[in-house]
Amino acid sequence: MHKQQQADFMVLSRAQSFLDQHAQVLAALNSTPARTELDHLLDRIRNWTLIQEEALALSKRQTAELRERHRHLRETIARIVTIARGRPGKFGDFSTAVIPLRSASSASIRVSAGAILQQARLYRDGLVSEGLGEDIVDRLNSQIEDFGLAWATRSGTLDKQHAATSQMAADLRRAWIVVRMIRALFDEENPVQRRLLANWQTETIHAARLPESSKSKSLVAPPAPLALLTAGTPALAPSEEAESLSPAGLAPQPRPVRANRRAVLRAIAVLFGKEQQQHAPDRL
Repeated sequence: MHKQQQADFMVLSRAQSFLDQHAQVLAALNSTPARTELDHLLDRIRNWTLIQEEALALSKRQTAELRERHRHLRETIARIVTIARGRPGKFGDFSTAVIPLRSASSASIRVSAGAILQQARLYRDGLVSEGLGEDIVDRLNSQIEDFGLAWATRSGTLDKQHAATSQMAADLRRAWIVVRMIRALFDEENPVQRRLLANWQTETIHAARLPESSKSKSLVAPPAPLALLTAGTPALAPSEEAESLSPAGLAPQPRPVRANRRAVLRAIAVLFGKEQQQHAPDRL
């Protein structure tokens, strides 16, 4: 989850908790389809977070495995190409083959390995006679297949992770639309609900949503992991929320004080007059 998505989810979770904490007063509102949809969306976002975390951990292991297979495949290709280069008269065009770079991409090394495999099949007897073993072609072919499988598996995991990120972004956008729908359902003729609406808006629609990396100074405690947040997570008190961040999301700044121009000039004149009296000659 991106940091901005994390910040958005924290605000939406506080909105959900606020509605739960005032369930008695907001019983009618909490029974509406909009409230049900908000709960459903937040549950989905938590699920997408778990999928993301699992895919991330799995992709790291698969990346390590892919690098290992990449290394073994390149070493086998290097052995074959080195032998072919050493005897250009025996291996013909095969002697001009190139060893893939260590930094070669997965797609690039697969193409190179496929070309080397075709040449190795043509000159199999020569490679065997040079001491590379009877199964040199089969070993190369097996390593290419294993590398391709590891690459495809890792690509599938990354696709799953990216899909979860995309779905999460869509659910977050929808959740903010639902929050505005819920805001319209408050009964502003009711003094209690009007006060609750003001507090609820402070924590949702008007709340600052800054990522953790923001340079602005914030008094809000670090967010809990998304997987641990539930509908019962306590929300900040309205006064704490209002004091923690300004509407722009920055720490409150003092207003510049404008000096009264006349008062300044009057003070300068008084000081200047006293100085002249102190330095005036005694006329007595």
